[in-house]
Amino acid sequence: MNLLKNKILLSILPLLLIWGCSNPSYKIEESQNENIFQLNSEEEKDGNKIADAIKQTHDLDIVLYPTDFLRRYNYRDKGASERDRENNIKAWEAAKDKFILGTMTGAEITRLITQRSQEKFETPFYVAGLRYHIHYVGGILRFANFANMDNSRFDMDRRYKVAISDAYLNNRQFYFPNYEFRNGLNFSFRISSKTISVNETLQNGKYREVKDLLSRSIVTTEVLGDLGEMPISKIQGTRFISDYLGYRVTTTGIVTAVGERTEFPEGSEIIIQSEKDDGNPLTSEAIKLHFIGFIKEPKLGDKVKVTGVVHEPMSVTGMSPTELWDISSFKTLSSNNKQPEPIFLSKDGGVIVPDEIISRFNGNLNDKLKLDTKDTIDFYESLEHMRIKIKSPRVLGCRGLREDLVDQRRSDRESAYITLYVKPDGESSFEGETDNGGLILDEENLNHSPEIMMITTGNFSKDLSRDHYYKVGDLIDGEVTGVFTYSLNIFGDGEYSIQTPIPQESLKKEPNLPTPLRERAQTTLVSDENSLTVATYNIENLGGDQDDRITDLAVSIVDNLKCPDIVNLVEIQDNNSIDFSGSTEADVTLRKIIDDVFDVASNKKKSQLEQTTETFYDRLKEVPHCSTFKYKSINIDPVAFNEGGQPGGSIRVAMIYNPNKVKFNPRPIPGPLADTLVMLDGSINHNPGRVFPNDPAFRRSRRSIVSEFEFKGQKIFVIGNHFNSKLGDSNLFGAIQPFVSGSENRRIPIATKINQFVRTIEKRSPGAGVIVLGDFNANPGETSMRVLKGGVLENLIERQEFVTKNNRYTTNHNGISSAIDYIFSNKALNDKGVELEVLNVNSDWMGRISDHDPLIAKYQF
Repeated sequence: MNLLKNKILLSILPLLLIWGCSNPSYKIEESQNENIFQLNSEEEKDGNKIADAIKQTHDLDIVLYPTDFLRRYNYRDKGASERDRENNIKAWEAAKDKFILGTMTGAEITRLITQRSQEKFETPFYVAGLRYHIHYVGGILRFANFANMDNSRFDMDRRYKVAISDAYLNNRQFYFPNYEFRNGLNFSFRISSKTISVNETLQNGKYREVKDLLSRSIVTTEVLGDLGEMPISKIQGTRFISDYLGYRVTTTGIVTAVGERTEFPEGSEIIIQSEKDDGNPLTSEAIKLHFIGFIKEPKLGDKVKVTGVVHEPMSVTGMSPTELWDISSFKTLSSNNKQPEPIFLSKDGGVIVPDEIISRFNGNLNDKLKLDTKDTIDFYESLEHMRIKIKSPRVLGCRGLREDLVDQRRSDRESAYITLYVKPDGESSFEGETDNGGLILDEENLNHSPEIMMITTGNFSKDLSRDHYYKVGDLIDGEVTGVFTYSLNIFGDGEYSIQTPIPQESLKKEPNLPTPLRERAQTTLVSDENSLTVATYNIENLGGDQDDRITDLAVSIVDNLKCPDIVNLVEIQDNNSIDFSGSTEADVTLRKIIDDVFDVASNKKKSQLEQTTETFYDRLKEVPHCSTFKYKSINIDPVAFNEGGQPGGSIRVAMIYNPNKVKFNPRPIPGPLADTLVMLDGSINHNPGRVFPNDPAFRRSRRSIVSEFEFKGQKIFVIGNHFNSKLGDSNLFGAIQPFVSGSENRRIPIATKINQFVRTIEKRSPGAGVIVLGDFNANPGETSMRVLKGGVLENLIERQEFVTKNNRYTTNHNGISSAIDYIFSNKALNDKGVELEVLNVNSDWMGRISDHDPLIAKYQF
C-alpha cells in the first residue's frame, strides 16, 4: 500500500471534527482524497436512520447503534442442528432489538467509542447526536476527534441522555466480552429504568428522516511504508514498542502455536519463532500473527514466510504485544520442522526470573529507550511469544471455569478459560509461604511477587483439565513447556501467560469433585450464653434468584461459621439480581438465606454438592443450636443505579441476627438517604441507619449501615461496610510505572467519616461496644485503615495471637493471598476478652461460594 502524502493528511485534518467514513475501516492511500468522507454506503444510511429514529422518538442526546447489527449473522457452530441454528438466529435478532436508556458524560461516551474501535480497528457504532473520526497507525491511536452534529465542540463534561445496546452491555451469549466487562460501563453508564424496542420505534414512524450527506463515523488506519524482509528479532527490537510500528514487513519463522479467537473480535492467531537465536537477550525471537476472520490453519512445525503490518494493539493499561496485522501474504515453505528450543526458567540450572521489583523505571515504559532485564516486566517483554519451560510449578491461585461452586457466570462452553497462578520450582519452600502453601502479600516491600506466572487456556491452548478442581498449594509434578505470550483479557487489560500448544503430560489431571465446605476450615468460636459471636462475609453479588448459591451460603454459615449471633453480609443484591426490571428490594434474597440456614441446620435441605455426592451430615448432632432459631434480617434498600456493583444488582450491605440472643429495636429509616444521628441518650435515631449517606465521600459507592443491638444490658453498635474497590489503581504490569493506588484516595475520606461516627457514639454512649466490619478493599497498613482505627478501634486481624503474619488473608488476587476484610472493635469490647478467626474456605479453593473468606470474632461478657 502506498504511503499517505503528508500534504493530503494535513488538508484533511481541519475537517476531521465534521466528517466520518462510511466503511467499517478505511486504509488511506495516496490516490484517495476528501471524497472518502462522503456518505455513500447503504449500510451507514440505514444505521444513521435507525439511530436518528431512536434519538427523536425517545428524546435522547446520543444513540450508539453497533455496526455489527447491520451485518449478516454468522453462526459458526458446525455441530449444531438446523433447528438450533434457526433458534440462535432468532435469539440474536431479539437481542438486537432491545436498547437501554441512561446517561453518560461526553468523556465516557468518547472513551467507549474509542475503546470499541480498537477491537478490530473498524467503525464500532453508527451514531446520532455526534460525529467522530479516529485514526490509527500500527494499532496505536494517533487522534480521536469528536464533534456535535452542527460541528460545534463536543462537551466532555456534560452528562448526555444515551441509548446503548442491551446485547452489548451484558448479554454474554452473542457479545463477549461486553461493555460491562471490557469497557467498565457498570461504573460509567447510569441506567434509567426504561428499555426500548428498536422495531417498535421504527414502526410507529414518529420521527423525521435526517438528510445527511456526510458520514458521522470513521475509523482509519495508515501504513507508513514497505521495508521488505527482516528477522523477527529486528522487528521486536530492544524496546517495548517496535521501531517499525506501522510499516509493512516480511519475515520467516517456525509455527509454534495456532489458535482461534472465539470471543469478540473473532479471528485466527498464529505465533512463529525464528529457527536461530540472534544472541541478544533483549530481543524476542517470536511474533504473533493476527487475522481478522478465520483461515486454514498451518500445522505446528511449519516454516512460513509472512508479510504484514507491524502492530502494537494497546491494552487499556498502555502495554501491547508486537504483532503482524493486515496479513497480505502467507506461504508455507516446509513442514515437520523441529520446534525451537524452549528457554528454561529456573533457579536450578536455568535462566532466573528477576523477582525483586516489577520495574525501576519512572514513567511510561513505552518511552524507555532500552529494556533492562533486571526488571521483571522488561525480562518478560524480552521473552514475548517465545517458547519457555518451567518445572514443578506450585499453584498459588486459580481463576476461571470451576472457580465457583455454583458457576453463576460461566457455562461449560469450550472457550471457557482456566488460569492457574503458579510459582516455578514450587517443590521448595519460600519466604511468605502460608500454611496452605500459598504466598502472602509482602506489605512492607510491596514488590507484589512478580515472579508469579500464569498457566492458562486460551487461543493457543486448552490443555488444563476442565473437570479438575485445583487448590492453592497443589504441586504440578514435572515440566510445563509452552509459549509465553501477552494477550488481552476480557477487561481490555493484558497479561503475560504460558499457553501450551503441545499437550503436557504434567497438566493431565483426573476429574474430581470440589472439597465439601464442611471439610474446609471450621470455626472454634462457637456462641454461648456469656459470649457474642459476630461474623462478616462478602458473598460476591448474591441475588434472590440464585437459589443454589444461597443454599451453599447457608451451608457455610452452619458448617463453617457455626451460626454466629450476628452476620454482616456484603454484596447482597436485590431480588432479581442483575435484571434491570423491578425495584432494589432484597427481602426475597434475605428471606431465602434465612430459610435455607434453618432448613440446612434442621437436615431439611442439602446443597447441590451434597446431593451429587449423596452425602448426609446429621447437623442436628453437630450444631444443634442453629436449628433452634430463625435469623431476622436488617436491610436498607439503596438508591437504584447509584451505589456501584453489577448493573441492575442494587448491591448493598445487610445483616442477619439471632433474635433469641440479641435485642434489636427497629426505628425504620424514612429513606436510603436519610441521615442517621447519634442522639443525646446514646441511641441512633434510625435503626438501622446509614452513616453519612449524603456525604461526598460515599458518592457512587456503597453506604455503610449501622445497627444498634443490646446484649446483657450493653449497647452494641455494628457498622457494616463495603469501601470502594481498587479499580482506580494503576495496573501492576501496566505501562505507567511505578504502580499507583489511586483508589486509596477515595477510601481515606470514607474511613474518616466512619471514625468520626464511632467517636460520636463513644462520646454520647460511654461504655457502648462498637464493631466496624466488612470488605474495606485495603491492606491493613494502608492509610485508610490507619485513619479508620484513629485511636478508637483495633483491627483484630493484626493481633499475632489471633492470626500469624503469613496467614493474614481473606482473598486471593492473581496468586497473592492478601487481607481486605476485617473486624475492628473498640476498647469497651476488647477489654472484656476477644478472639478472632479467619476461615480460608474460599480463597484457597476452586469450587468456592465467594471470592472472599469470612471472619468471625467472639466477645466475652
